[in-house]
Amino acid sequence: MQTYGRIDIAFNNAGIEGPNGQFDDIPMEGEMGYHDLMKTNVDGVIYTMRYELPVMRGQEGGMIVNVGSMLSHRGSDSWGAYAASKHAVVGMTRSAARPNARSGSGHEHLSRRHPHRTAPAFPGRKP
Repeated sequence: MQTYGRIDIAFNNAGIEGPNGQFDDIPMEGEMGYHDLMKTNVDGVIYTMRYELPVMRGQEGGMIVNVGSMLSHRGSDSWGAYAASKHAVVGMTRSAARPNARSGSGHEHLSRRHPHRTAPAFPGRKP
């Protein structure tokens, strides 16, 4: 903000694999445990959006791109915790897009297999 005075696009790509295994068999604590996974993959995205959204609303435009994965859209028998974290990214993106689309702050969720837009980048304006 100090250098350019605005944020036109933000690319939020927070992600670690976390623990592999069934939900009843994965470590909850420690490095690469369930809580570490959620703090990185979910909290990392929400904290950046909490900074980006007010700036984009104030300038009446911008785009946030939150990156998911193939597991953003399905479950996994061995990567369930990771899948849950990426489902959360999709939910946060869609939820943030609803009230902010009117202000011109667009949001997208991208995953390797299923990219989709949840709101226009600049409603009524050519990008």
